[in-house]
Amino acid sequence: MAVIFLLGPGMWDPTKKSSDPAPMLIRREFAKVFIEDGHEVILMEDDPDRVGEDYIEKFDRLLRDRVTSALSDSRD
Repeated sequence: MAVIFLLGPGMWDPTKKSSDPAPMLIRREFAKVFIEDGHEVILMEDDPDRVGEDYIEKFDRLLRDRVTSALSDSRD
C-alpha cells in the first residue's frame, strides 16, 4: 500500500464568502477513504509543531521520518 501525504491550506481566503467546507475537512474525508483502503495517510496539521520549526522544516521532517524511512525499510 501507499503512504499518502495530504497537504493544503487550512481554510479558505477569509476575504471571500464560501459555503463550502474548509479544505482541512475535505482532506480529512479523503484520508478516511484512503485509510479504509489500507493506505497510510499523513496530514501535516495532525503532527505537532516543534519549537523553532518552520513549515518547510516540518515538511522535511515528516518526509524523512514518515515517508522515506518507511520506503527504505520495505526494501530490506
